[in-house]
Amino acid sequence: MRSAIRRLAVPAAVFALVWATRADACEQLGAYRHLIAPPPIPSGPTLTVPVVIHIIERPGQPCSVRDVWPSATLVTLFGPSRTSTRTVSSVWGGTRIRFVVHDVMLHEIDPPPGLSDSAQDIQTPMTGPLGTPQWEAAFQALMTQFHRTSSVNVYLWKALASDQAGFGRSPRTGNGKATVFLAAKCVDAAQMTPKHCARVVAHEFGHALGLYHSGPNTCANVQPQFRQICATASAPCGESRNSDRLMTSGAQGRKLCPIEVSEAEKMTTQLR
Repeated sequence: MRSAIRRLAVPAAVFALVWATRADACEQLGAYRHLIAPPPIPSGPTLTVPVVIHIIERPGQPCSVRDVWPSATLVTLFGPSRTSTRTVSSVWGGTRIRFVVHDVMLHEIDPPPGLSDSAQDIQTPMTGPLGTPQWEAAFQALMTQFHRTSSVNVYLWKALASDQAGFGRSPRTGNGKATVFLAAKCVDAAQMTPKHCARVVAHEFGHALGLYHSGPNTCANVQPQFRQICATASAPCGESRNSDRLMTSGAQGRKLCPIEVSEAEKMTTQLR
């Protein structure tokens, strides 16, 4: 009890000093600007997909996301290398599609009501591309406030509910918005290797460009008007096992089928 009383008796100025020091310890937004420099354009035709990164921190919790998503990690993850397995480009490098970061923004907000659970983890639809009406309304509120047009918008959070590492939705299922949510789990070395994280992010970018989970019985919860596209894109294409595919949920494969590449290329012209 005495120790508790002593803690309470610490002058408020000391707390203010500690808080200011902690805030100053955050990586400033300028450190993330290194992401924006476009990578060298390789020879041959390419399709550039602009990417806008949103770092979301709650009021009173500075550094909570930047500490787990440092700029150096993002520079590697979104870097141009097609040989390093730590990059998204190592997965998509065999296609014409190139993801190029155009902007990085920092927001201090509480997520719209309906988007997070009681533990303040960000919820996502679990049974298909669409969420509950309450979740969809919260998603739309977030998009109205922050979405940048003609881009895949990536939102960095501390945690997604149900221990997810990522979530993506395309303009078909995302109210016209191509969106990727990523959790700190992806870059937590105790939970996921950098190679697996790059695969997860590449997978979610696939969703943002209109791809669905590959394998049997994966299209049942897709909106009826899109089920044929889903069935066509997710069908086998000569792989020895479905787990080799990039778009297989929970696997570590990196294979993209020609029909998937074709569908993703079409979607690049529909980003808005």
